[in-house]
Amino acid sequence: GVTHIYLQQTHQGIRVYNAYVNTNVTSDGQVLNLTSGFLPRLGEIVNTTEPTLSAAQAVNAAADYLGLTLTEALTIQENAGGTERSVIFSTGGISLEPIPAKLIYQPLSLNNVRLAWDIEIYPLHAQNYWSLRLDAQTGEVLSQHDYVVHENFGLEGGHGHSEVVHEGSALTPGNIPGEN
Repeated sequence: GVTHIYLQQTHQGIRVYNAYVNTNVTSDGQVLNLTSGFLPRLGEIVNTTEPTLSAAQAVNAAADYLGLTLTEALTIQENAGGTERSVIFSTGGISLEPIPAKLIYQPLSLNNVRLAWDIEIYPLHAQNYWSLRLDAQTGEVLSQHDYVVHENFGLEGGHGHSEVVHEGSALTPGNIPGEN
């Protein structure tokens, strides 16, 4: 009898990474809880709305960052376009899966949100499956996440997946100042 509602924050049709509102409502309309990861004044704090780098240039920068060398030309397999300029490239000889790329906003702090390319690369060694956000102006890696869980049973430091934000602090639902 509970309805779950999820909202994704966007700016000019481009999603904001990890910026969600989640609410749960009973069948009689009572709100059970509400959490928000939305950023205030988003239009004032984004660095730009237009990328300098193309999606292909961002994939090349991500490959360089990961220490991977393209052995095949990147070719577009699907071009959904839209405001996020979503595209799926071939594997480039570096990924077990085709490589998706799309524009997204990456929050670095409450006053610093950058337009970025959101890219996924599943390296041939299959030890990682990287989700990276690269600055759409410079190609700098702003954050990365490994979908592969590495378990070290009985060993100190055994962890699941990791999320790394390279500049500023990660903003996630529940740690936005002033949020209730």
